[in-house]
Amino acid sequence: MNNIRLQELYNSSTYRGTIQMELLRYINYQISINYAGMTDEYKAKFITLEKSVFRNLDVITDKLSKIIIGDPAVLALNCYHEFTDEIAKQVIGYIVQNQIDKLIDS
Repeated sequence: MNNIRLQELYNSSTYRGTIQMELLRYINYQISINYAGMTDEYKAKFITLEKSVFRNLDVITDKLSKIIIGDPAVLALNCYHEFTDEIAKQVIGYIVQNQIDKLIDS
């Protein structure tokens, strides 16, 4: 996707809404399975993220939005209209699992 389309996606309220919705779904899923498979260290970080999300969803959404916009799955799209809930779900899962420190740093 070219820079103009990326900027349109980034500024879209639908984009941010999708990110918030999928992030909250991801967190609720992890809570529902009692953080299964997480190491103690990662679980502590995840709980910190969870608390941060519920205290200030907009700040975490902004951080996540900036990371997602540069993800290869998003860059490979032809147009911002191709960004779907499923893409958001996959990218958010990857980012939370592999880049959680970027989300919980103040």
